[in-house]
Amino acid sequence: MDAIQSSYRINLIIFTLFALMIYVGSQAQIGINTTNPKGILDIQSSTAGVVLPRLSLTSTQVAEPAVNPQGGNIPAGSVVYNTAFTANGSNDVSPGMYVWTGSE
Repeated sequence: MDAIQSSYRINLIIFTLFALMIYVGSQAQIGINTTNPKGILDIQSSTAGVVLPRLSLTSTQVAEPAVNPQGGNIPAGSVVYNTAFTANGSNDVSPGMYVWTGSE
């Protein structure tokens, strides 16, 4: 009978840990200065902002120097702050925020 109770307890512990992992995994939102995030990333502050990666872009149609750390192309929706100014005539860039669409 002790072996049955021991097996039952082990199964109960495993089930409890599994249920806890599922619950924690479903709470994947990150909140900074908030305990109730409203999205996947919710940053709240009345005195500070977010600093984006600063790059020197050469064209609106060239993603470099931005790279995907996992390899391949950078994903559409990547946001950077451009620090460069170009005056080549077409696809010029000036300092400001840029969002990569997949082709520009």
